[in-house]
Amino acid sequence: MGVAAYLMPAPQRRSSAAIALVPLPPAPPHSLSGPLRFAAENLGPSCSPDNLDLCDEEQAKEIAAFQAKPQSEIEEMVTAATKAGEDAESTFKAEVEKLQKNYEKLSKAKDDAVAAAATPELRIVKMVLAAGAKDAKDEL
Repeated sequence: MGVAAYLMPAPQRRSSAAIALVPLPPAPPHSLSGPLRFAAENLGPSCSPDNLDLCDEEQAKEIAAFQAKPQSEIEEMVTAATKAGEDAESTFKAEVEKLQKNYEKLSKAKDDAVAAAATPELRIVKMVLAAGAKDAKDEL
């Protein structure tokens, strides 16, 4: 059995929650055979301009169409897509900030209304109401 141990809750006892040390089984020797086998079986080259033989017919046509375009046009497409993503992120952050400010304003308004309603008289009125209900119940 290994020397290492971990903490595990002890069986229920009447006293405080005690912790029992339970020995761990010996650790298997570390090896990379699992991850290496997974990589060899599942990872590797995929369809790309450098590996057209791994593409299906539709993918190869799409790659060929983009390769036929001028480099500047492809760069413009990438720039436009990147800008669109950045604009969406910027809009999202601005709208979240507006929502946060609105939430804080509404939360303060609610807190102020609750504080204004919780007057010392309200506490007394509630006690009188509860006593009256108790008296009415006692009469029955």
